[in-house]
Amino acid sequence: MKFALVDDIRTTAKPRLSGVCIGCGSVVIPKCGPRRRHHWAHKSKQDCNYLREPETDWHRAWKDEFPEDWQEVVQFNEETGEKHIADIQTDHGWTLEVQNSAISEDEKESRNDFYPNLVWVVNALKMKKAHSQLLEVKAVARKIVSHRLFDVYWSRGLYQDYRRRDQWFNNKSVIAFDYGDKEKDAEDNTNWLWVLLPDDSHQFLVPLRESYFIRLIREGRLSSFIELVRQEIAISPEKLDSW
Repeated sequence: MKFALVDDIRTTAKPRLSGVCIGCGSVVIPKCGPRRRHHWAHKSKQDCNYLREPETDWHRAWKDEFPEDWQEVVQFNEETGEKHIADIQTDHGWTLEVQNSAISEDEKESRNDFYPNLVWVVNALKMKKAHSQLLEVKAVARKIVSHRLFDVYWSRGLYQDYRRRDQWFNNKSVIAFDYGDKEKDAEDNTNWLWVLLPDDSHQFLVPLRESYFIRLIREGRLSSFIELVRQEIAISPEKLDSW
């Protein structure tokens, strides 16, 4: 984790400090070695229910694209008593969960249900056969929208197949698949994300430059962008089913 409470103040890890986990309240100690980014770790080997996944450089790099006061924010539902720590909680009502490894279906659905506006940023290179799946989709998908800001792709058969056997293609929140260098623009050295937008009966893929996607979130324009995409699709489910 990047932050712990030191004298009740959110603090990054530094040598000789001692802190408290913002999730479970246990003692955490700074890890400030030369090989990994500085971070906090639980002093006890007992698992924390709120911060389970070890943070990688990829994970930290995504979080650092946003203001520090948006990072690792405790979210609590007073009615149910449920608590989560959002990787990113924006001032515009969106939550980002930056996921580097597989999680259980129960945990995924727990977060989907907890956050009203959730985007998963998934390290697709850690997914089994992830890039080959994307190439399959790109080979047969129909481009159903060509807008000056974005294109939209759709492929019924492959999505139905992947939804049965892949936890991320079977999801009700927005997902941004990060393929790293495998989806890099050779001309301007820019990474492309493939953003999956769920629908009641269909799913749509929207390739976006990583920098543009981040800007939409930072500037609070993600909701209006998604609405624009849905307006541009403007195709009835009946017509899609006939393709």
